Amino acid sequence: MKRYMSVLALDARCTVYKLITLLVVSTVVQIWNFRRVLLETIQYYMENFGMEELAQIEENRLLITFERAIGDSYIQWMFCITMLLAAVVLIHACSEHGKVRTKQFLWRLRMERRQLFVVWFLYRVFWMIILVAWEIMVVIGLNEFYQQLIAKGKAPQALFMAFHRNAFLHNLMPLTDIRGIVKLFLLIVFLGMATAYIGYMGFEERRAACSILVTVTVYAVVLISAGADVLSLEWMLILVTAIAVISMIVSVVQSLGVHYDG
Repeated sequence: MKRYMSVLALDARCTVYKLITLLVVSTVVQIWNFRRVLLETIQYYMENFGMEELAQIEENRLLITFERAIGDSYIQWMFCITMLLAAVVLIHACSEHGKVRTKQFLWRLRMERRQLFVVWFLYRVFWMIILVAWEIMVVIGLNEFYQQLIAKGKAPQALFMAFHRNAFLHNLMPLTDIRGIVKLFLLIVFLGMATAYIGYMGFEERRAACSILVTVTVYAVVLISAGADVLSLEWMLILVTAIAVISMIVSVVQSLGVHYDG
C-alpha cells in the first residue's frame, strides 16, 4: 500500500496546486459574470421604467429567470474551458511521470506498469468528480445570490427547475434520468482513463490512438457543456465513450505488464 501512496503523492504534488488554482479562477469568473448579468438587468429596468414602476414590476413577476441568467452568463462554456484545461494539466503531469525523470523512482518501488496506470487512472477520475461536483456547488451558490437579488422569495423552486430543464445543468446532475446518469458516469470514467492513457503512452508511441482519444475528449466535454440533449447524440456519446474505455483497458492489459528494469 505504501508504494501506491508514494506514486499517488508524486502525482498529486505535480497537479493539485494547478488544479485548485484553475477551480478558483473559474469560480471567480463565473460569479463575476453572473453578477454582471443580474446587475445589468436591474439597471436596464431602472433606466427604462424608473424606480416606482420597477417596484411594481418586481411585485408581479421576475425581472429575469434563473435559467436565463445562467444562459446569459455563459457558465457552461467556462465549465468547458475548465474541464479541457484540467485535462491538459493531468495529461502533462502523467507524461512527465512516465518518462526518465521518475523512472528510477518507479523502478525502486518494483511496481508493474499496469498498477501504475491504475493509480493514475483513479486519481484522475477523482479529479473529474471534483470538477463536476464543484460546478454543481457553484450553481447552488449562484442561485442563493439570485434569490437575494432578483427572486426575493418568489421563485423557491428555481434551482430544481433549472437542473430539470436546463440541458447543461441536467447533464451535471441528471436527477432521476437513468440515461443521463449512465452518460455522466461513462464520461467521468472516460476522461479519467483517457488523460492517464494519453499522458503515459504519449503521441510518439500511440499517435493514432491518442489522436482519437484527444478528439473524443474535446467533443465529449463540448457536448456536455453545450447541453446537447438530442437523443441520437446522447446515445452516440454513450456508445463512443464505452468503446473508448474498453479499447484502452484492452490496450493496457496487452502492453503494460512489465516491471521497470532501470
